[in-house]
Amino acid sequence: MKKKRILVVALVSMIMCISSVSGWAQVRKDFKGVTLNILYPALEYDKIGFDLLIPRFEKEYGAKVHVEMVPFPKTREIQLLELSKRTGRYDLVGTDCMWIAEYVQAGYLEELTKYIQNPELYDPELCVIDDWVPRNFSGNGVINDKIYSYVLSPGMKMLALNRPMFEEKGVSYPRTYEEFRQAAEKLTDTANKKYGYICSAGRGIEFCGTWMAYLYNYGGELVDEDWNCIINGPESLGSLEFLVGLRPYTPPGTGVFGWDESITTFQAGNCAITHSWGPFNILYEDPTKSELAGKVDYILHPWGPVGRQELWGSWGLAMNVDSKNKEAAFLFLQYLTGNKFAKEWALLGGAPARHSAYTDPEVRKKWRWLGHTYEFMLQEANPDYRPRIPEWAEIMEIMSLWGNRVWVGEATPEKALAEMEKEIDTIFREVGYQDPKTAPPQHWRDLRYYDKLPSKWAGVEY
Repeated sequence: MKKKRILVVALVSMIMCISSVSGWAQVRKDFKGVTLNILYPALEYDKIGFDLLIPRFEKEYGAKVHVEMVPFPKTREIQLLELSKRTGRYDLVGTDCMWIAEYVQAGYLEELTKYIQNPELYDPELCVIDDWVPRNFSGNGVINDKIYSYVLSPGMKMLALNRPMFEEKGVSYPRTYEEFRQAAEKLTDTANKKYGYICSAGRGIEFCGTWMAYLYNYGGELVDEDWNCIINGPESLGSLEFLVGLRPYTPPGTGVFGWDESITTFQAGNCAITHSWGPFNILYEDPTKSELAGKVDYILHPWGPVGRQELWGSWGLAMNVDSKNKEAAFLFLQYLTGNKFAKEWALLGGAPARHSAYTDPEVRKKWRWLGHTYEFMLQEANPDYRPRIPEWAEIMEIMSLWGNRVWVGEATPEKALAEMEKEIDTIFREVGYQDPKTAPPQHWRDLRYYDKLPSKWAGVEY
């Protein structure tokens, strides 16, 4: 482990030295009169970067940049509607890693390799391509072995703990699922509106994201190697029963909670444990919004019956294939995601995606959870724990619909899993995944697929 860290730091230093070599072609900056329009979810940690860098980009390149931010739960719906019109109204769109395959299959996104290979557009000093952590880069933007987006804000799922509540009751931080359940129970005091656990159990991405934190650690699996859905098994049942068993220790209303409701509830200081994607952590550390600023500890997910698998996710930025301003759009894309400003953005609360930001001592000191995150990104992240297939949104809806029904008491876990498996298996049959001739590859079965350097995906030697 230590040897690998040393090699990574050495590689980053070498990349930085190479990038400073003069002689590259002059990058175009004559885009006065161009206005770039971006459609992006309202994510506070990414808004930091837009606010920081748009004025600088506009001054340097002459183009204007307008960002339209929409509520996260509506983002996919709005983007698909706009992209399907084929008007090119938006030049760039935010891409969640779990949706990008759907967008690519529909023909909505521009492949980026030719821009990276163009010395009049690619700036190797501003955007050192191999400074990206490989799994962040490939996990967000590589589909069918081609590059369709640049990663902005990757994250791992961990637990955020309300330190004062644990200290008041003398409860240790949980290392196993049984200790997790015991801590949630001990820290719940409904008479005084104190709760041991807060989660997002609403229908949609929220329930699915919450449950899957337990599913794999019980040994559950969505599909086998032949694309048969196998979610209706004893391991999946155990994970769903465990999650629902935590419901008595949660505040009222979690059956309709999304991320925003869980975050604000935890910020208020009356819940002990919550799941947190790494980028969410800055929201708990903001003294203007959180009663817990400086009072939260961040730990790895506890060990489940078969081990501990953290979850990975990311947001990126992709180019609309119908954009009328593709060169300017690419320039902004590399400006926003480049290594030149990665440290500055990270110190303000952005989610690092690059070696240089993760390893910077100042960034590490300010955001204490990044040690866990960087090791995870290098060696454990599985970008396809939610298979990045075009049908994922439909599959997620099925899982969350039945899972939410269990949470609110409308269905038994056994009934829910049986229905999930039947409906998901129907999807796989209809799209032909169970035919070896048309089945997509299951890259998650060998995670080395995601470790290829970004420059190799792009076919460049910058």
